[in-house]
Amino acid sequence: MNTLPLHTNRKEIPEYHTWKNMRARCNAPCNQGSRFYQSKGITVCERWDNFENFYADMGKKPTTAHSIDRINNDGNYEPSNCRWANHTQQANNKSNNKLLNYEGAVWTIPDLARHLKVSIVALRKHLDKGRSVEEALNRMDNNSFITYNGEKKSRKEWSEIFGIKIGNIHSRLNRGWSVEKTLTTKERRSPNT
Repeated sequence: MNTLPLHTNRKEIPEYHTWKNMRARCNAPCNQGSRFYQSKGITVCERWDNFENFYADMGKKPTTAHSIDRINNDGNYEPSNCRWANHTQQANNKSNNKLLNYEGAVWTIPDLARHLKVSIVALRKHLDKGRSVEEALNRMDNNSFITYNGEKKSRKEWSEIFGIKIGNIHSRLNRGWSVEKTLTTKERRSPNT
């Protein structure tokens, strides 16, 4: 059981501010974020009407970077549904996250982008256009490799194999051409050549 530190003033305890803000989100009509919580019917359990009970259940924050997180976003603030979470955990637990299946695992877009070492913004942009992860990776500026017929080669290598300018490969992929069409469509010759 977690016991409060011996402070004379609860306002000096960071967890007290978390508790106070949590209750304001769910109870105070004038709180900016309260409309979201109240419209979803999210409440604070009766046990946590008392700060000492909240602290006993949650304990001290692991670090100053941690904040309270509801494991089930549609659930209430209660001991079985809350944890201290860092910024990444909080971001991964948002109700509007898009989850992706890739290589046998489930990823959020930011986690997958970090795993693949690609831009989060660029990956999201391609996925928002309805492309698969594989298609997105083939079209991204910071990923110069293209997979065609099971072979992964750089754009430069494909350019040499198919006799297509690398700039045209890049341009075609950005316009939404498939990899096959990009590599197998011959370039138009200028009338002056």
